Amino acid sequence: VGGVVGGAAGAVGYGIRGLARGGEILRPAVLVTAAASLGLSAVDRLRGEGAVPLNPLAGLCRAGDFWIRAAPLLMRYRIEEQISNRFIRDPAEKQRRWDRLHDRCAPKALASILALRGFYIKVGQVASSRNDFMPMQIIKALSTLQDDVPGKEDS
Repeated sequence: VGGVVGGAAGAVGYGIRGLARGGEILRPAVLVTAAASLGLSAVDRLRGEGAVPLNPLAGLCRAGDFWIRAAPLLMRYRIEEQISNRFIRDPAEKQRRWDRLHDRCAPKALASILALRGFYIKVGQVASSRNDFMPMQIIKALSTLQDDVPGKEDS
């Protein structure tokens, strides 16, 4: 199959596995998006100009960076849940404890999101608009992501 349709299908296939060029792996989303709208020849041009190379271990390193930042916060919430469920009977005291925890963790969550950038900023933006299940302290902290996100650094 040739042309744009064949090019798009081929790029999607390469995008799922990652397209390698000289030991560098290109971001699959970039390849799939370009292939879907412009055809494989545009992907070939993209590979040569301005594509963001990734080390094969970059995804693993990024996942590790996420968990190093997220695990302590998640553990604090899990510990508080256990303490509240087992030892605290007064609903007002439970709420005070949860509010204090949210106050302490919200700035740390924001700092982690800003450090991780990209996808995590988008998740933070969505979370900051969900007052149906997110605590107000976290919504307030993450609301800065709606309009005050630092620009992308030039490489």
